[in-house]
Amino acid sequence: MYPAENKPANHWFYIPIQSVAVFFCVYFYFHLPKSGKALLLLGGIAAVMMLMDMRPLHKGIYTAIILGLVLTENHALDKERADFAREEGNRRREENDRFQSIADGIQATIANSDKQFATTMGRTNQILQNVTGGDSFGFVVPQPWGEQIPLLVWNHGKQPLTGVMITIARTQEPDWGSAFYRPIFIGTIGPQDHAPVPGFLLPRPDAKSGQDHYWIMIAAQNGTVSQSLYFRKNQKGTVPWAYSYSVSRPITLNKAKGPIPKGATIMEQLLTRHWSDEVDEPH
Repeated sequence: MYPAENKPANHWFYIPIQSVAVFFCVYFYFHLPKSGKALLLLGGIAAVMMLMDMRPLHKGIYTAIILGLVLTENHALDKERADFAREEGNRRREENDRFQSIADGIQATIANSDKQFATTMGRTNQILQNVTGGDSFGFVVPQPWGEQIPLLVWNHGKQPLTGVMITIARTQEPDWGSAFYRPIFIGTIGPQDHAPVPGFLLPRPDAKSGQDHYWIMIAAQNGTVSQSLYFRKNQKGTVPWAYSYSVSRPITLNKAKGPIPKGATIMEQLLTRHWSDEVDEPH
């Protein structure tokens, strides 16, 4: 005879435990907990099932509860990962926005500094041009009202010319080169302004060409220019003399110009005045 099998006691206290567990399963479904809480409850349910005997009905209920808690825990883990990824993305976007804002600020500062530097350099260049004379140059203009001709030195430019000195050599004189050792000091001439030259010229045309020629050097702070000045009798007879001139200065070539090699010095034409009794031109 086999001993009679003992059936597990009813254990009425399973009902409130299971009721509480079911409540949490339902609550967690609508209010997802942080990961670990469902796992903690799951551990407690598993411990009860292992330590105590129970009827199959209770085992089934506990199994359903365990399955619900496992799904809840898995859902909680997935949600936390998604929340972390979203927060990390937001954090990175905020950092990128801050970095971009900083970069934009730096770029704006650099642009403003460049603008201020360019403005400062523009002012500095203007000051330097005013001091040195920039591209301005002087030229001599005769005033042929009578036999003796006074001269004016004009400033062709937007910057003042300082330290202006001129030399005038009549090239038909045997010792015309000595005139370059007798400079005439003029001083400062403002932009587009003029100054008188002490003394007068008395042209004496060559019998063959009918012209008289003067070589004039005009020196200033920014360099020296050369002027060829010609006189002949005025063909219209309104005034005694007609004149023409050309002004040039030496420049060094930065690159070859035809057969002329780089580094050579040539004369650059700056200004030309045709015969005053033939063409009506300024000065």
